[in-house]
Amino acid sequence: MIKIIFDILIYRYDKLEKFLIGDKTVIIDKGKINKVVLKKNKIDMNQLSELLRKQGVFLLDEIDQAYLEKDGTITVKKRKNNPSK
Repeated sequence: MIKIIFDILIYRYDKLEKFLIGDKTVIIDKGKINKVVLKKNKIDMNQLSELLRKQGVFLLDEIDQAYLEKDGTITVKKRKNNPSK
């Protein structure tokens, strides 16, 4: 019952969802890692490397932006003109 009420409140109020659950965060911008975000979310470089490899990214130069999503996954937006190729 409480879960249903909680789900309804989150559905109706976007700000409440961002406060309680969070929002996506830019973790890499133009190939540069935001170490403050890593530290805040208790992610070390080995974990980040593993998450990026699972997305098919092996070099930071390939990344335009990477987002740490609310659920802890990483979404990667690759650069259009990849300098490593």
